[in-house]
Amino acid sequence: MITTESTSKRSGTPARGDSTEKYNVRLHDILESAAHLFAKKGYHNTSIRDLASELGTSLAGLYYYFETKEDLLFLISQNSFDSVMSSLDKKFSMEHRPHEKLRILVVNHMQYFVSHLDAMKVLAHESESLSGSYYEIITEKKKKYIRLVEQLLMDVLRNERARVPKRTTREIKIAALSLFGMMNWTYTWYDPDRRNGSAHIQKIANEMVDLFLRGFTAHFCTT
Repeated sequence: MITTESTSKRSGTPARGDSTEKYNVRLHDILESAAHLFAKKGYHNTSIRDLASELGTSLAGLYYYFETKEDLLFLISQNSFDSVMSSLDKKFSMEHRPHEKLRILVVNHMQYFVSHLDAMKVLAHESESLSGSYYEIITEKKKKYIRLVEQLLMDVLRNERARVPKRTTREIKIAALSLFGMMNWTYTWYDPDRRNGSAHIQKIANEMVDLFLRGFTAHFCTT
């Protein structure tokens, strides 16, 4: 959920007479519509007028919630990363086995992004459009997420008694990025209207993890 604490060029404080809940719900609606338009038309080809038309509101009504189109792109990106990581932290607290933690991470990632396909497409294609502190914040969130996967892969190898690098190596980095590639391009082929909800995502995620680990562990056990 987007909150008024979200980093933005605006103060994010509801005007007198507005409740925080009402403000947050409206901002959430705006970001969902913005993600849909950015995914459909592209960030640079979408105007604030397009967004106002999509929402059936005035430009002034929108600018109450943000100052620039880049604010919207940043908040979409920030909310996606923060939601994924918050959910993951809760699930990790109940599991210590590295293989299962990796499985949890993939399922968590897939479940969130399949439920937010527009945001997934925006993150995959538009994050480089951010600049300044916005770019730095999102880049650091990405790096933190990748480092988490790299550490999990190292833990998996230790558990397998395989050849374990003393530190993150090029091979580990490539493996982590390859796994993200498998997950992040789901939006190009997954059709939520023709699938059986979360149960189907769980099945896809499990198959993805099994295929990945089979090759990953074999590589480090045999070389």
